[in-house]
Amino acid sequence: MLHSIPAAFLMKIPKEKCHKTGLNSSINKCGSQEIAKNINEITNSLETRSSAIVSTQEKSAIYAFRVFLDPVYILLVIVQTAMLYNYLTTYTILIDVSRDHGVFIDHEVYIFLAISVAELFGRLFFGSITDAGYLTKLNFLALSFACIGLYAAIILVKGSAMMIAFGFSFGLFLGGISAVNM
Repeated sequence: MLHSIPAAFLMKIPKEKCHKTGLNSSINKCGSQEIAKNINEITNSLETRSSAIVSTQEKSAIYAFRVFLDPVYILLVIVQTAMLYNYLTTYTILIDVSRDHGVFIDHEVYIFLAISVAELFGRLFFGSITDAGYLTKLNFLALSFACIGLYAAIILVKGSAMMIAFGFSFGLFLGGISAVNM
């Protein structure tokens, strides 16, 4: 979940581009004094604006890296990294745990299938719980993390049906977290 670090490197103020208009060939009939006044006003305002733009661009290049010192950003990176670590670890050790608990080799793929299908349902339908106002995002995330924490009880589970049920609940709440968190 460290996708936000490269995004922070991309933070720049876009450069202003000159736009040409189709009015270049038209001639306005004005007095020469009015044109001279307008030209002086334009050049004075352009000089002050260009110096302000240059100083803003210099500051923005330096201040773009302030996001790395923001405590909220650091907390988000730590939480997302821990969640990704737990998610990938689950997929890595799931086959070994299922073999240790008596799941047949032919049924191991159904555990992964249950997690994937449940994650799809969680992503599609659990976002509507917070959108409808039944739970706040914070309460929903706390409930989902608590239910995923119960997934640690998979150590006590024996048999392929219970492993698939636990895998389904893990995928369901993980999909809900992904839908609400993004």
